[in-house]
Amino acid sequence: TQPVEALGWIAKAAPDLLIVDYQMPLMDGVELARAARARVRKDMKVLAVSGHDRGAAGLPDGIDGWLLKPVS
Repeated sequence: TQPVEALGWIAKAAPDLLIVDYQMPLMDGVELARAARARVRKDMKVLAVSGHDRGAAGLPDGIDGWLLKPVS
């Protein structure tokens, strides 16, 4: 819920995989993914979780996979 705060954690942890909510306050999941890759790791994989199916629209730039809520 705090994407700006999450960037600090991401910089310290340098994860291989980042799972983000597509809709967040201040910065959406795509913006967070782009910022994390620019600051931490360009090869980090990013999955977005959303209640909206992307369907034929495809994945937004910076997102490697899409999980539809609810995720089980």
